Amino acid sequence: MLFAAAGVSGGSLRGPYTVFAIGKNWPWRLGTGNATSYSSPVQIGAVTEWLKLASGGACNNAVKTDGTLWAWGDNGDNGEMGTGNTTDYDSPIQVGSDTDWVDVGHSNGANYGGFGMGLKSDGVLWAWGRNAFSGFGNGNTTSSLSPVVTLATGIVSFDVGHWATSAWKADGSLWVWGWNGDGLLGINSTTAANSPVQVGATGDWIKASMGKSMSAFVKNDYTLWTTGDANQGKRGSNDAIDRSSPHQVGALTDWADVRCGYWNSIALKTDGTLWSWGRGAEGINGINSVIDISSPTQVGALTDWAYLGHSVGRKQWHVIKTDGTLWSWGLNTSGQLGDGTIISRSSPVQIGALTDWKSSTGGDEHSIIMK
Repeated sequence: MLFAAAGVSGGSLRGPYTVFAIGKNWPWRLGTGNATSYSSPVQIGAVTEWLKLASGGACNNAVKTDGTLWAWGDNGDNGEMGTGNTTDYDSPIQVGSDTDWVDVGHSNGANYGGFGMGLKSDGVLWAWGRNAFSGFGNGNTTSSLSPVVTLATGIVSFDVGHWATSAWKADGSLWVWGWNGDGLLGINSTTAANSPVQVGATGDWIKASMGKSMSAFVKNDYTLWTTGDANQGKRGSNDAIDRSSPHQVGALTDWADVRCGYWNSIALKTDGTLWSWGRGAEGINGINSVIDISSPTQVGALTDWAYLGHSVGRKQWHVIKTDGTLWSWGLNTSGQLGDGTIISRSSPVQIGALTDWKSSTGGDEHSIIMK
């Protein structure tokens, strides 16, 4: 099983891997060296030395096994690729010359301009792009075309949401910062945090995911907690109460992982079952319906789900099974699901026949996957 790596930066993925892209390729967000969109996975370049990857709204960052940082796609007005300029690139370009990057994350820059974040081997986080929503965690709201150091040190893993970030220190404590609309940071406040703030006072959080207006957490006793906006069932709490601190969802103690998207969330249980809740438009809950769901509902009846893809995109998900097969559902207007069509799906559909997929991430109308 892949529970240790599922959905959390700094997991057990070791590489090297090849990188594939699918979906909309304007402006050059797929990194294939052209402007052609693809409805089935196409490899980016010929190298097999990729380690970690992250997608923003229309751009991507990735780390190679040699510790170098790379980017491609739409660089936006604030340089959200970190290349020191606002130039768009149709194939991967190296960001700086450092060789000590170990992980990377990216927010969704749709409509607002996003930011990227990278972890170096010394445990210090760096950020680049637009910082208007305090996403850098460096104590200010100044944007940067190139990576700048944050106030987050001693970090062992992290997760970037839409305009907020969560990170773990070696002592197990969880820290958050960034935009805090609807109280999504879980710090008993709705005020943005421009530097790291600890969630609670203990080190018992093992998973965390920041969504657009809600967040979800798993404790070391495998209980599920959410905070933020409850509209359209997004908190999964079967009520309409917004929360600014984590509130337990049900009483079960078998939750293994969770991912928050733009409108809904998906979660994995220790028995390998897959669950979802939140807004159901375009079938993004994967339950063969477009209705909103206010409490966790099982996706199908299978028990072999293993890896939850990181979707900062609005309306699609990719999930990997224990046999290494790749499955997806949701909006497919640009072929971003990868099943060779532009037909949206309201329940999981297998992508090709390969059985060696390792991880996935998605932006707006495109997805990047590794095998």
